[in-house]
Amino acid sequence: MSTNQHHIKKAKSALAIGLVFSLFSTNSWSEEYLPTTPYENLLIQSLQEVQQQQLDGALKTIETLVQDNPTFKLAQLIYGDILLAKAGPISDIGSHQGAANNELLGLRQEAQSRWQRHLSPPGDLVPSNLLQINQDIEHVIVVDLNKPRLYLYRHINGKPTLLSDYYVSIGKNGAIKQIEGDKRTPIGVYFITSFKSPETLPDMYGAGAFPLDYPNIIDKRQGKTGYGIWLHGTPSDTFSRQPRASDGCVTLSNSDLENIKSLLKPGLTPVIIAQDITWVSPTDILNEQDQFQQVLSQWQADWQSLNSDAYLNNYSHEFNAEGMDIQRWGAHKKRVNKAKSFIDVELSNINIFHYPGTDDLRLVTFTQNYKSNNYSSSGKKQQYWKRESDGAWRIIYEGPA
Repeated sequence: MSTNQHHIKKAKSALAIGLVFSLFSTNSWSEEYLPTTPYENLLIQSLQEVQQQQLDGALKTIETLVQDNPTFKLAQLIYGDILLAKAGPISDIGSHQGAANNELLGLRQEAQSRWQRHLSPPGDLVPSNLLQINQDIEHVIVVDLNKPRLYLYRHINGKPTLLSDYYVSIGKNGAIKQIEGDKRTPIGVYFITSFKSPETLPDMYGAGAFPLDYPNIIDKRQGKTGYGIWLHGTPSDTFSRQPRASDGCVTLSNSDLENIKSLLKPGLTPVIIAQDITWVSPTDILNEQDQFQQVLSQWQADWQSLNSDAYLNNYSHEFNAEGMDIQRWGAHKKRVNKAKSFIDVELSNINIFHYPGTDDLRLVTFTQNYKSNNYSSSGKKQQYWKRESDGAWRIIYEGPA
């Protein structure tokens, strides 16, 4: 072997170790999944080629990416690494930059996040949070803060189907927002309230913004404060931000936001933000869905029975809504029932969400058609159900959706 060939082989080996093995600690590449974003596809492809010591192929792939996206800092960094690897071994992404700084550490974390995602695609598994989605909700967003990753689902034939997923950036201080200004991203089930076009916003919001209804009922009951939690894009000079870079919002690259923003509907699209997603089989989802449908059916039957005690047994001692605690709620319902000869309640468009961060909380939304001998009404309703110490599910909040 010539001296030149020896140096090339050494450089390729060192690059593979430096860029892939030492940073990502992975065993194999998943051949079953291709990234849904073309730009991320090229980035992952270049890292795969590095892992396989196909240095020339990796260089060609990443060169295409940086030419198309000169503001993609991570791609630029890896491009530089591959070029310099031909001159000598490198030990880590960006090692040619000298001493590590916060930006470099953030780019390494971004690389690790993107790489790890594509080694573990969800396949046929779905987030446990999506217990039941009705046909009126066409799309659902689920955000995994630990990845960090955004998953876009569509309601198809009665079940959530994964359409695409995207790398995102979250709050500088991570998850579980508690107070205003803590620079954390909340966990919970939220709904998009509006869309703010880029023409009306500073450049930092990029291609636009979707405000969320944080704080919701549960946040307020837990004493959480703050406001202005949005799903939005990135500044015009930045392709993507580091994994933890926002003041609490969830941010995507502008190209990714452009891909999905026509699908997001104010007042209709749920955004479920979890610290860590639990992936389960469709069979598990159906089993838990059936179990909770029985809980709802029992509440419905108890209400229609005009047996106030049976009906109120579905409500927790923690119940509080519309300015009434459980005592005032119970007195109100008993007084109303005395004037009824019959009650008929029909529920439709039922959604059931396993609330993030706990196994003992469910958010249920539905359309309620109510009819009695002296009153009728129709409207959208939401309930929060809590599993209490005796194992029974009871309502802690009920009100308009």
